[in-house]
Amino acid sequence: MNQVSQDVVPAGAAAPKPAPVQLAQAAVHEELPMPGRLAAGHGPLEGKTVHANPPSVHIAAQGPGRRSRPNLMRVLVGKSLLIDLKSDAKRVSVANPEVAEVLVVTPRQVMINGLAEGETSIIIWDRSGNYTMNSLVVGNTLQDQVMLEVTVAEINRTAMEQHGVDIRAFNSSWGGLSNLGNVAPVSGQYPPGQGDPLFPISLDGGISWAVVNLKEDVAVLFKQLQDENLARVLAEPKLLARSGKEANFLSGGEIPIVITQNQDTTIEFKEFGTKVRFVPRVREDGMIDLEVESEVSEPDFAAGVELFGFNVPAFITRRVDTDVSLHDGESLIIAGLIKETKQEIESKMPFMGDIPFLGYFFRATEYKNEIKELVMVVRPRLVVPIERGDRVALPTDRGPLTRDEVKTQETDAKVSRPRPW
Repeated sequence: MNQVSQDVVPAGAAAPKPAPVQLAQAAVHEELPMPGRLAAGHGPLEGKTVHANPPSVHIAAQGPGRRSRPNLMRVLVGKSLLIDLKSDAKRVSVANPEVAEVLVVTPRQVMINGLAEGETSIIIWDRSGNYTMNSLVVGNTLQDQVMLEVTVAEINRTAMEQHGVDIRAFNSSWGGLSNLGNVAPVSGQYPPGQGDPLFPISLDGGISWAVVNLKEDVAVLFKQLQDENLARVLAEPKLLARSGKEANFLSGGEIPIVITQNQDTTIEFKEFGTKVRFVPRVREDGMIDLEVESEVSEPDFAAGVELFGFNVPAFITRRVDTDVSLHDGESLIIAGLIKETKQEIESKMPFMGDIPFLGYFFRATEYKNEIKELVMVVRPRLVVPIERGDRVALPTDRGPLTRDEVKTQETDAKVSRPRPW
């Protein structure tokens, strides 16, 4: 590995051609496209003035011969960063000039150009002999972070048909999507113009899906269906992952399963419940390539088997595995995962219903079919970090409201008061 050092010319002296040097962390002002070359000394940067509005990160050590705390800096390949120093630099030493170069603009300003992906380090000395050792990371892309908002709900189609409810999309107002019921609106229609119309598309196997971009949260629909006892939200996880990395979620449990092989008996635990796995990949155009796998399962002991005295249950599983591309804030809605259960309900008159032959007239059997549909809503959002130095407002920052801040309004409604004796 080659090491390059550069001495800074004092003010008033002739400015030689800048030598490329390697820099690590320092004060980052602004990221801009890489210029061809920059002039050293106090002159203009090839006719282009660089302005840096964000606050500077200064590099300096306190006391002679001391080393200040090291800094860490990141820059993209083909991009430049403007660095401010707190004191005049005398010498700059770089470890690997093939990763990045540093052009000295003034004794207190340097420009870093990212050349190739990798890591390197730099040491900066001032005129008092103090030095700072820094680290620089040069990458091709920044590590974007994606937060995935998932809503997994189970809709009772049988109850919706009995109530005459339809949650389809309309041009003036909307109540949902997919073929989840008959024609009738959900009570409390949403105001017109709150989102784009939904256009569900039926796939092979009865699966329906749609991509929507609503101004209002889709969770409002599920909340209203829950109030009508027409739906049940199974899970609402929010997962965060870097671009290209995997995130997992499980809301349920594990059940022991007895496995016998070669006269050896072992116990393995099988996960059940609501599971979500996703891998986001952020493209350069801002689109998010999303690989989503969601599963809802539950043990079924009625369909299980008896094995060496152990009851091994079966599992009722509904699974979705898809790969789509969405914009930031768009929602992918998947439906059509149907589960049908049959129940036999017997009612009879006490004692009389147990009489042979004659009890047939005093008891009744009702067969009940219940159809439930699994609906999954997936919404990716890009997570943008706050700027350095910015403070996040907390709910506790504001004190309680004063009497003058609480506004009341008179009403014409009659108020009943207790009557005196």
